Amino acid sequence: PWYYTKTRVYTFFRLYFTGINKVNYQQQTNVLGKLKIIYPFLVTFICILLGLLFSLIFILIKKSSRKENFILLLFISLYQGLAYTPFTLQSRYTVPIHFCILILTSILVTKILKRNVFKDKIL
Repeated sequence: PWYYTKTRVYTFFRLYFTGINKVNYQQQTNVLGKLKIIYPFLVTFICILLGLLFSLIFILIKKSSRKENFILLLFISLYQGLAYTPFTLQSRYTVPIHFCILILTSILVTKILKRNVFKDKIL
């Protein structure tokens, strides 16, 4: 049971980023080849997984954002992650989730930047 639980936790987070193929990575002899393998992982880890965590923290801290429809995108993203945790990952399941997270993150970052820009103009 412990091994299964560990694999399911890994699978939940793995839904939100692209993995690195260890064999392909070890076969690469130059830095550019290794970078080509690491790049998809870094992009999805930073934009998707950290974007999801950022959105979750922002919505939990800012009570005003709970009244808006942002929370629906967050719930869809988390629900999809939980629903697909017991199954083998396939890219056709991750693409819609990544899209929801990117929309949510971009809207929230825009709200934060807009608020900061207006504060600077008022002062």
